[in-house]
Amino acid sequence: RLRPLYRVTMRAGAAAGYAVDPAAFDHAVERALVAVSAELIGVARWLLDTSVEYAKERVQFDQPIGSFQGLQWELVDAALELERAAAAVAYAAMCIDADDADRHRATHGAKAEAGLAARTCARTGMQVHGGIGYTWEHGLHFWLRRAYASDAFMGPAAYHHDRLASLLFDG
Repeated sequence: RLRPLYRVTMRAGAAAGYAVDPAAFDHAVERALVAVSAELIGVARWLLDTSVEYAKERVQFDQPIGSFQGLQWELVDAALELERAAAAVAYAAMCIDADDADRHRATHGAKAEAGLAARTCARTGMQVHGGIGYTWEHGLHFWLRRAYASDAFMGPAAYHHDRLASLLFDG
């Protein structure tokens, strides 16, 4: 559940690197963005599913907390955002697979939507789980960290919204 990070150090006098074809580099970055976006969808789906299950079992005032309308609306909003983001990620993956001209816009839109959905599901999950979500006794905190870290990885939603806007309005 945790993503290890590494530091690479090159010895003094090592070659500065190799020349890379810019189109090949862009293609690799687009594939990586879709992969991270798909991971975000999976994280968000786990957070939402776990939150719904917990809302069914947790009892407050002699009723499951899932019966409270305010909590139901939070879960519905998170579910709608997740489904919209999943569709955007699926579209971006199809565009890349087909080498479609819309793949640049689709990948930035997918990463932005997936990041927003994961953050929404993380916030909702934390609210549903209450204090137990902060403790080591429940694994929710690992998934919250993954949602926020993966959203920031390769640029947060705001960055991808800016890139999408420049692709739409400048080109």
